[in-house]
Amino acid sequence: MQCEGFSHECDSQDAIKYRMRTAYVDDERNYMILCPYCQKESDDYWQEQWDGLDRDIMAGIRDSCFRY
Repeated sequence: MQCEGFSHECDSQDAIKYRMRTAYVDDERNYMILCPYCQKESDDYWQEQWDGLDRDIMAGIRDSCFRY
């Protein structure tokens, strides 16, 4: 199957329907056709996004708890 590519065009034919680390309401949007290299790229990107969100949430909690 032809890879859709994640952040670049990809010519790989070694792709599968892959569940990304997203949480779209329309579940079909959580999937792409990706090769192993693009799957790793997707995983790394979304891990960074979720880590940033976790840091922002924790900073907000910390700031709201220590505003005395």
